[in-house]
Amino acid sequence: MNKHSYKILKMQNGLQVILHTMPQMHAVSVYVGVGAGSRYESRETTGLAHFLEHMLFEGTEKLPTSKEIAEYIENIGGTSMAWTDKEYVVYYAKVTPRYLERAIQYLSEILFHSLLNEETIEKEKKIILEELHRREDNTEIIIWDYWFEWIWGKNQPLGQSIIGDDKSIKKITRDKLLTYLHTFYNPRNMVITIVGNFSEIEAIRYVNENFISTTTSIISPFFKKSRYTPKTQHIKLIQANTIQNQIIMGCITGVSYTHKDRFSLMVLANILGSGASSRIYHKLVYELGIAYTIGTYNWFLTDTGFLYTYGGVAPENTEKAVEIILDEFQGLKQKKISETELSQVKEKSKSELYFSLETTDMIANFYAQQMVTEKRILTAEDIAQEIDKITSKDIQAVAQKYFTKSNLYLMVRGTSHLKKFSF
Repeated sequence: MNKHSYKILKMQNGLQVILHTMPQMHAVSVYVGVGAGSRYESRETTGLAHFLEHMLFEGTEKLPTSKEIAEYIENIGGTSMAWTDKEYVVYYAKVTPRYLERAIQYLSEILFHSLLNEETIEKEKKIILEELHRREDNTEIIIWDYWFEWIWGKNQPLGQSIIGDDKSIKKITRDKLLTYLHTFYNPRNMVITIVGNFSEIEAIRYVNENFISTTTSIISPFFKKSRYTPKTQHIKLIQANTIQNQIIMGCITGVSYTHKDRFSLMVLANILGSGASSRIYHKLVYELGIAYTIGTYNWFLTDTGFLYTYGGVAPENTEKAVEIILDEFQGLKQKKISETELSQVKEKSKSELYFSLETTDMIANFYAQQMVTEKRILTAEDIAQEIDKITSKDIQAVAQKYFTKSNLYLMVRGTSHLKKFSF
């Protein structure tokens, strides 16, 4: 996948269309990325983007029921789904090549012609409240709501849960949904990516027939930059009746999608906790046997970001696990990584990237998310070239820059009190 693999077209109404033909494939994936999500909400409207995503599958002008919507794509062997994130919402359909037109019609129908029936809205509130309660029972999901609320606070959208809360969900109305829909779901705020076995001429025609005649809002959606304020307390314990403790050791880097340190931090994260041979994983899982799985990753956003190690351990092993994670962070500050280890990790980083882009839907999603959030496309080759540039000096430099006491935070949800531990 390189710059010659895809084409970007901009339609008169502002819609961006990305085409990537793969004649050898037996499928075609159509993804629509929308510049929406929880960061575009207020304290009063939190959960609105996620609620609307659900409602768009509940009935349209041509397909009045959720069953008819599902059958329209499933009866031809296709699949579809949608999800809401902090800075974008994605809708997609994947079909065999002969049904590309239907996939594009399907996405246009749910995005621009939904009924938003009052009775269905009330029913959906019950469903999403159950989803909220299920989320609270899932330790691996709910800890992230706690994390964002702790670091950024509920007074700004980044600190709010994507799903909302009981109060905000119950207050959602048809008028609020329509306002959100008309503001954000307009072609100027959308990207459509088509990847797989298809004719470019036909694809453009189908897009013109289904997406170009839609109305365009005069409002340009935006969200305020996040405000991160260092805290005096760097450890947060959340008591929960769980067998295992969930740990997040996070370093608030502020590194965004376009920051110069992004790729150095990607490689650094892989050194620490990507794969069975990585430093933290191998130490905690294979050498000590006190964790089943653990990993280190980056979470990049438009204006900020953080690096974190996340995993689960028994309460009695929590202090030991935290000490080892901190020791490994400190080790990268004090000593340069060897050229052998760096070379191996860089190859692993590139391979993981290539492996993640082996299907039409993953490539389509890769393009859609980048264009919505970064306003650009970096191909796998572009990213691989950036990874190849990273030196051991770069790794040590970002470790020294970001692994500081003021940037590090620890959250533990479970039963451990960490009586012997402090920064």
